[in-house]
Amino acid sequence: MVAALGGHARVGFENNRWLNDGRLAPNNAALVAQVANGAALIDRPLADAGEAREILSNPVVVDPADIPPHSALEELVAASREEARAC
Repeated sequence: MVAALGGHARVGFENNRWLNDGRLAPNNAALVAQVANGAALIDRPLADAGEAREILSNPVVVDPADIPPHSALEELVAASREEARAC
């Protein structure tokens, strides 16, 4: 959902050890592949190492008033999925 909203995700065992299907991830590569596949579904490019360093060195401050209500997030994700299926 974060990627659909233009945000970024950090991936690895230090953040999460579980795959979406409930299995324990065998390695970091499985977690990275899972996020990469999700990003591809919504046509979201992945950052390379240099881009990731730049992103992480420039923190973004979010005003809570700018966060849409939960129902709006669900609509955005659904629209992104539909758009990805249409391709």
